[in-house]
Amino acid sequence: MASKNIENNKNITSKKFGNILKKLRTDRHLTQKNLASEICCQANTISSYETGTNEPSIEILIKLSNFFDVSLDYLVGISNIKNPYKNSYLLDKKFPENFNILEEFLLLDEDSQKFILNTILYLKSKEYDKSNYLSKSSLRVAETKENYKTKSK
Repeated sequence: MASKNIENNKNITSKKFGNILKKLRTDRHLTQKNLASEICCQANTISSYETGTNEPSIEILIKLSNFFDVSLDYLVGISNIKNPYKNSYLLDKKFPENFNILEEFLLLDEDSQKFILNTILYLKSKEYDKSNYLSKSSLRVAETKENYKTKSK
């Protein structure tokens, strides 16, 4: 009985992978033959992956993942996010080399984390008026700098 359930799950996974592969391929307007030549295999191999009659090796999965710029999790149907790491390089450009925003966030106490999350939600909301907020924020920074200069004299 257990082996039948495993076989059914394998078929569901193979078909899910096949559907995802076909969608990625057709979204790029590629034929099975075009894709096969990109990853060094035969067109009938791509067909067998798409129909769920054959499963790719890890090596082929990695080639497909790299070719389509998607995560392996997405490719095999575990995740709906095509590439969760795609924009991580943007964070690297915005922050100093040894600054990891997630690590810094996790080091904060729970109240501070909640405050940051609520602030993000507020900034994303429709109630947030960026121009008004920035001008008030700039005034507060200017006042703080002026107070600091006055006190230090």
